[in-house]
Amino acid sequence: MKKVLIKFCMDTSDSNVSYETTGYLKANVLKFIDQEENENKITIGDSLKYQKKGSIFMDFDFIESTETKGIYEYQNLKFDFTIFTHKLTITKNNLEVDYSLFQDGILVNKALMEVHYCTIKEENNGYQK
Repeated sequence: MKKVLIKFCMDTSDSNVSYETTGYLKANVLKFIDQEENENKITIGDSLKYQKKGSIFMDFDFIESTETKGIYEYQNLKFDFTIFTHKLTITKNNLEVDYSLFQDGILVNKALMEVHYCTIKEENNGYQK
């Protein structure tokens, strides 16, 4: 497990959220706590799975040029989405997802999520881990 510094940005049609936090990367799974104290988990592979738990529950799958399903729950309201991922870029230390959300075939939001992360060097009695 590696401790990582995370720069997270979510730019949507109606809001923009950016913050820095620390988290952990283990077996291609990035875990961190956001500014609202929600647990975030991003599973990295040929696609991305983004899950959030806390005051908000979210479960989105991103596969480039493909429609997937997603769930978003907030204050006892549940929204089921169809997600279309326009662009998915996964490189070492960088994730970028450009996607649109649809409900009943109607576009309800467009978003760009960017996650940049890098290993934090820990010092232990003068030695770096």
